[in-house]
Amino acid sequence: MWWFYLLWGGKYIAETFGLNIRGLGLSPIIIYVVADVGSIAGGWLVWLSMNRG
Repeated sequence: MWWFYLLWGGKYIAETFGLNIRGLGLSPIIIYVVADVGSIAGGWLVWLSMNRG
């Protein structure tokens, strides 16, 4: 799913809903920031569980 959002998400939304980049607003930024936080938190949780045994 990540690659869909990354590569074809904008094109899909533009063609399906008729929105351009200005019509999307903050949505793509929020998606990428949440993905960044999730990837960092996931790595941290794995590190934490490995240290606890």
